[in-house]
Amino acid sequence: MFLGPHHPYRSTISLGKGQVAHFPEADLAPLLSELLGRLTWAFTTGYDGNWHPLSWLSHILDVKRSGLNAGWHHLTSRLLHVAKTLLLFLVLKHMTGALWRGAFVAALFALHPLHVESVAWIAERKDVLRGR
Repeated sequence: MFLGPHHPYRSTISLGKGQVAHFPEADLAPLLSELLGRLTWAFTTGYDGNWHPLSWLSHILDVKRSGLNAGWHHLTSRLLHVAKTLLLFLVLKHMTGALWRGAFVAALFALHPLHVESVAWIAERKDVLRGR
């Protein structure tokens, strides 16, 4: 159950190689890096007409932890997706008592093609955090 969600996204991670090149917040990295302690900034700033403070905070933490190393940003998205999958499995198992049916539905959620872009594309962190 833990390794299943990783498999389709394995090519998105190359720790130590590459730079973040495809998320619009990357050009704001110096600002994000110095504003780690400013939660008010994350909750009062939008980008391109969107307001998503949890995404900002997530990106701020990634930039503080690993700079613009794209591999770590991808790893964060993958771990969030795995956590959502496991949470869904546990909720379904608790609600229905059906272990295998819950596992099957959680596996469908983890491997569904609609999640590929959200997990593989750093700018879609908001979708990964949202739980869709």
